[in-house]
Amino acid sequence: MRSDLTRLIGHGAPGQFLLDETRVDLAALSDASVREKLKSKIDGASTVELLSCRVAAGPTGRHFIRELSKILGVRVFASSRYVGDRKSTRL
Repeated sequence: MRSDLTRLIGHGAPGQFLLDETRVDLAALSDASVREKLKSKIDGASTVELLSCRVAAGPTGRHFIRELSKILGVRVFASSRYVGDRKSTRL
């Protein structure tokens, strides 16, 4: 059974974020161990929110989010802005 939502929290930059201590970007998504780590973290969720600064910023960020969504087979939301203390949390 799929749960509704998983939130992943970590540092980010346009087109990338940290998952534990692993940088996840387009190049990393070609690594099967990174994909498996991501899939284990989302645990069957149908939607993922990346609570990371600026992951979806610019063309690089938007492309990364589309590719991540395709690879994981889930909806992915991320911010193009800074998030956290006194910052936007809008995704």
